[in-house]
Amino acid sequence: EEYRHRFELLLSKGMLRAYLLYINSQPCAYWTGTVFNNVLHLNEGAYDASFNKYSPGICLFYKMIEDLIGNEDIAVLDFGFGEAHYKERFGTDSFFESTVSIHSRSLKMKLLYGISKVTYSFSASLEKLLDKYRIKDKVKRLWRNKLQSKSK
Repeated sequence: EEYRHRFELLLSKGMLRAYLLYINSQPCAYWTGTVFNNVLHLNEGAYDASFNKYSPGICLFYKMIEDLIGNEDIAVLDFGFGEAHYKERFGTDSFFESTVSIHSRSLKMKLLYGISKVTYSFSASLEKLLDKYRIKDKVKRLWRNKLQSKSK
């Protein structure tokens, strides 16, 4: 319901871009984005893992780029935050962002801040370990497949 309302609003303002890829009349990949100030901000994309060997998300990405070439309303494609192979492969510029935490000096907030720092440190260490042994992508893929099988 929330997505439908958001899409209807963006569509009514001419800001929504949505791309769908079908194979044999079956949807297998999509990308959505929002246009603002001549920038297409990609919101999300996904593909049916059963078509993985054909890279349907990348195929649709190519079609999206083809559609954007010469489009005077869009000068920049913004992939959004986070890391992904397609961003490294197709992106030209990047920058790092950082999270800033502002909180009161109460004991409760200091405890919550300490817990968040420990959690972040553990997460960052685990990610470095997975990168070191070059298994981060494999773990991500397994995780996505597990989540996808649960949603069916």
